[in-house]
Order: sequence, then C-alpha cells, then structure tokens
Amino acid sequence: MERLEAKEILLTAVGKGATDLYLAAGAPPVLRVDSRLVKMDAPLLSAGDTERFARFLLSDEQWERFAGAGEIVAASSIPGVGRFRAAVYRQQGVCALSLRPIPDAVPSIEELGLPEAVKNLALCSQGLILVTGPTRSGKTTTLAAMVDLINRGRSCLVITLENPIEYLHRHQMSIVSQREVGEDTPSFYCGLRSALAQGADVIIAGELPDGEAVRAAISAAERGHLIIAGFPALDATQTVERLIGNFPPDCRQQMMVRLAAVLQGVVSQRLFPRASGTGLVPAVEVLIATPAVRSLIRDGALRQLPSTIEAGGRYGMQTLAASLKRLCEEGIVPCSEALPQGR
Repeated sequence: MERLEAKEILLTAVGKGATDLYLAAGAPPVLRVDSRLVKMDAPLLSAGDTERFARFLLSDEQWERFAGAGEIVAASSIPGVGRFRAAVYRQQGVCALSLRPIPDAVPSIEELGLPEAVKNLALCSQGLILVTGPTRSGKTTTLAAMVDLINRGRSCLVITLENPIEYLHRHQMSIVSQREVGEDTPSFYCGLRSALAQGADVIIAGELPDGEAVRAAISAAERGHLIIAGFPALDATQTVERLIGNFPPDCRQQMMVRLAAVLQGVVSQRLFPRASGTGLVPAVEVLIATPAVRSLIRDGALRQLPSTIEAGGRYGMQTLAASLKRLCEEGIVPCSEALPQGR
C-alpha cells in the first residue's frame, strides 16, 4: 500500500464522518459511522498492506515498541488529512489497526450538548471530578472540552496526563502542558505525583487505572488542586463503587471518607445515534457532591445515590434515564434505541 492510498483511506473516513476506522488483513477497510459498521468499496487488505499502513502512521521509535510488545496506542498527525488515535496490534501474527479521527478544534461543552452542570464543575477551583462511561462514550472529548473551558477563562497551570495525547491545546489564559504516559512519564501514578512538584493548579488524568493512581488523585485533591479524571463505569453509583473497589477491604472505609471530602461531582455519559441519522449525542448522568451525597459516600450507603440524584435536580443533578427521556421527547434520539438502555 503506497502512502497516497493510505491517505485516501484516511480522507474517506474523515469525509464520511466516521468515528472509527478498522484495518485487518482479509477484509476491506471498515468505517464506524453513527455506531454502524460500513465496509468501504475497496479491495481486501493484505498482511503487507496493514503493516505498511502501520509503518506509515508510527514513528520509528513507536514501531520498535510495537514490534517488541505486539501492540501500541499512539496518536499521529497526517499533513493534509488530520490527527488520529491509532491502536496497532497483532492478531494471528498479522498487523491490524483501529483508528479514530481527532477533530482539529476542541469542541465546547455547549457544542457537545452537555448540561450546564458540567461547565459549573469545570469551574471548580479544587477537588476531584470524574468523567465516566463505557468505551466510545466520548469521555476523552468531554475532558478536552473541560480543559478548553479552563484554558480560556482561568489563569493557571494545567498538566494533562494522556495515553495517547489526542486533542492538542494551545496556551491561552492558562499554560497547558500535555504529557503522554509511556513517553513523558512512566505511568498515570507517576505523572500525578510529579504534577504536584511541577506546580500544577489543575491536573487532567485520562484514566485512573489502579489503586495507586486513585490514591494519588485523591491526595492531590486534598492538597487543594483540581483533578479531573476519566474512569470506566456505567453510571455515577458504579463509579464510586469501582473507585473504592481498587482498595483492599480493610482500607475502603478510610478511602470512602477521603473521597467524600474531595469529590465535587461525577459526569457519566453514553452516546446514542441522532434521530436524523447523522451524528451521535450524549445522554448524561450528573452527580453533584452535596452534603447529603458526601454523607452517603462517607457512610457507604451507595444504594441510595440513584434516588438522591433523581431528587437533586435543583443542584444540577440528573439521572441517565431522565436525560434519555428528554432527548426522546425532543425528538433528538429515537426512543426505540434509547429507552431500553436507561437505568
């Protein structure tokens, strides 16, 4: 596969508004458009094609890492095409790729259709905010929009920890230093610890993969920093459960007390196809850490969180089910797809 052919495939993916592009030997390039897989009208790819495509995307150093580990996640900017998040891996000894286009401009919270409460959370001066959801739920984009809001309206040092770096932020009112885990820092835990010494006012962590990282994030929030982190969970209640579940049973009560003291809120989202047939829209659950919510977390009464969220509309809280219902009533999301997934 020549470089021009690789560019043509990438341009096609961008032109069709694909959220993902899949390349595997024995199949044509496949796009994910509005959550559906669409095969491109192109010849079947060979093992040589996919390997050449990977070499085209990866730097020499990244290729060496891939050759040794059999997998790598990296971001690549292609002149005249755009920026892509690329997961390159071997399956049955053959190279395969999963790519995701990254928009040039960071979308705003309003453009994403997120509730006003998300903006209010991003404007907090300290504490811990969690952005959660399953894979391909838009967490990275929401985190980027929150960084952009801070960057435009607050004079501070923002340090991001990402794997890989996807959206690129220019310095505006803030200084934004973007660090890639595996390249600029060994781990999210190390990056969180280092950010304190680097004088960060705001720390953005793309994920909190283990108990060490969770503990470091809570410790940083206790010291007066604002921490905004991604986390894989289906809703706000599961977020708290899984976060605390990172710790041994004999430590969990202490960690719930610490979490209750620093948590500002949880934004949990999922993406659904628009009724128009073009694009995706988020349904969003919002938990705000009111005194009542902090008390429930501190006491471990997590089963009461859903009803507290449901009754907390005046604080900006909303359940995922309520968000979905509103999207259906406004004709934005087809109810046949959305309602069965509400909790």
